[in-house]
Amino acid sequence: MSNPTLTLAQLKKKRAIKASEVQELDTLIALYEKHAQNGDSPRSPRQKQVTQYTAKPKGLKAALLELTFKAPFTVEDAVKALRAKNRNFDHRQVRDSLSGLVRDEKIRRLKQGSGGEHSLYEMTA
Repeated sequence: MSNPTLTLAQLKKKRAIKASEVQELDTLIALYEKHAQNGDSPRSPRQKQVTQYTAKPKGLKAALLELTFKAPFTVEDAVKALRAKNRNFDHRQVRDSLSGLVRDEKIRRLKQGSGGEHSLYEMTA
């Protein structure tokens, strides 16, 4: 015996634990064998299906993309152009939407504004 200080109850409990571990291993082996017959492995990396959404911008973003500018423009230029088309948006809303369009690579930021200077934007398409 490996450890004579264990009681009979402790030995039976230890055997039950080992038996459950063996049963789990048998289940895993059966799973591997099943997948091996199909030519794949349960441990092989699975390809996740990635759904890319190419949703068209709505609301303010769509309105900004419809505008045409001859030269680089600022947020103020965009607000004026939107108001000329009876689309009344706040300066902050336009700025935030332009930032989102820059992030989505629909518009390019030519120059980051700082210290009272305005950022300059350019339409990419």
